[in-house]
Amino acid sequence: MKLKTITRWISILTITLQSPLLLALENHPFPQNIDYFGVNPNNQTTAQQNNEVQAFYDYWKSKYLRQATTGGYYVHGADTDGLGKGTSESHGYGMLLTALMAGYDTSAKQEFDGLFNFFNVHRSSINSELMGWFINATESGTGAYSSATDGDLDIAYALLLADKQWGSAGAINYKKEAVDMINNGLRISDYHGTSKRLMLGDWDINALTTRSSDWMPGHLRAFEHATDDQEWLSAIDEIYTMVEQLNSQNNNTGLMPDFVTGTVLRLI
Repeated sequence: MKLKTITRWISILTITLQSPLLLALENHPFPQNIDYFGVNPNNQTTAQQNNEVQAFYDYWKSKYLRQATTGGYYVHGADTDGLGKGTSESHGYGMLLTALMAGYDTSAKQEFDGLFNFFNVHRSSINSELMGWFINATESGTGAYSSATDGDLDIAYALLLADKQWGSAGAINYKKEAVDMINNGLRISDYHGTSKRLMLGDWDINALTTRSSDWMPGHLRAFEHATDDQEWLSAIDEIYTMVEQLNSQNNNTGLMPDFVTGTVLRLI
């Protein structure tokens, strides 16, 4: 099962952004065993599902979560084709997973903070509220690379999760960092106010080119909830409009292409 799917499954099984802040070490420790609607594995109890999530998390952590030579943690990613150490996309996965698995993983807050600190010194060369998309072999820091939208979205959402999990009164104000990233990073550089589409990164100047793997309505709804910015609801509406149009072109299979562009959508 791909990591994005595992990450979304864990988020369904654990934390919701609408929950009130409670005064505890972990406000939403894994597992929460909340009821939800959707596809459920056949012939598995809740305990079996929790055990499988924990086992996969242990495997992922032992294989991919690594201490950085320049401080903090990074997530080793295969997307670099052996030429680097990771990407902002894999980094976002790590921040999501450690926030969600707190309670089971007693080191989760330390690891999350280490991942944040690494992000904090590897900002984009174009918009410093975002992360440079590539972690090279020497871990070159801020200003080395421009951003990629999928990594930015996951990192900002992970900071909102961290605020709900641990609160924001500690060394890192997770909520403030999230809102700054949403308002001054994603909103300005990864979203086009005219086309209402998520763009490919802070380097992208094409208002119509977008990527289906960046269409994360749950993230965008959380951004609207955190900032009261209605534009994120417009972005969700545009995503569903594109899905409907593409699905009608694709014999109603439900399959989406990687990249799309144009007023009348075409695959690229």
